[in-house]
Amino acid sequence: MVAGQVRRQGVGQALMTEAELWGREQGAAYVSLASRRAGGFYSALAYEDAATFFKKPL
Repeated sequence: MVAGQVRRQGVGQALMTEAELWGREQGAAYVSLASRRAGGFYSALAYEDAATFFKKPL
């Protein structure tokens, strides 16, 4: 999560770029994440909406 006062300055994109690079170096095939509020951010980084998660507190 990026602090509100520095959003829209490329910080999140830089963090995701580094995370993806690290994943590739580790041999990962893909990145999978869950986000309810940042869908537009991830879409802008070429992530696809691939699943819906359901949960129920017990």
